[in-house]
Amino acid sequence: MKLYISQGPVQRVVVEAPENLMNEVKVRVEDSILKLKDNNSCNLLREFETTKVYVTSPDIDIIRNSSGSTVEDIGTIRFERLELVSEDRLVEDEFHIDGDFDLDELDTGGIIINANGVSTYRLKGKTRGFQIGLFDGDVRVEAAELEAKSINIFHRSTNKIICFPTDSIRGVIISIGDVISKNRPPFVDVEEQFRGKLIFE
Repeated sequence: MKLYISQGPVQRVVVEAPENLMNEVKVRVEDSILKLKDNNSCNLLREFETTKVYVTSPDIDIIRNSSGSTVEDIGTIRFERLELVSEDRLVEDEFHIDGDFDLDELDTGGIIINANGVSTYRLKGKTRGFQIGLFDGDVRVEAAELEAKSINIFHRSTNKIICFPTDSIRGVIISIGDVISKNRPPFVDVEEQFRGKLIFE
């Protein structure tokens, strides 16, 4: 299942799937949380076409990608705070942790990443605050084109964080993954506890 998000004044959900598979796509709201599930898992004996879901909302706080596919944006996203999640620390094996995020028109007050699997986050645009928590796994963050005033990192991934802080970068690196900063901000306070390094390019 691929998810496309857009910002608009009216909440709307549109599902695109082959007619014979539509009954396997479940859309429900629980405690103000929109939950999407695609039960179409066996495609050996039929043509496979990815289910697409388009969600429009004036505001979204959290997106958890447990699909194995990519979350993409359509148009500029101006949510005040957006948390992007692909992790299962509290309930191990409850969620898939390999879904990617490809958001290239962000203009937000704050972005938070919580991840511990093998997801890749490709982010572009601008934000005031950028909090990156990579708690395990081989998660990668490609945000060289996301201009962030302040960045706070917790880096335990074996992969890279690539970022662009303008005012400050702080945090800790405790694995082999590097943090590559495309700008040297005035304030730098990053502790390197293992082989991973903070590198300015």
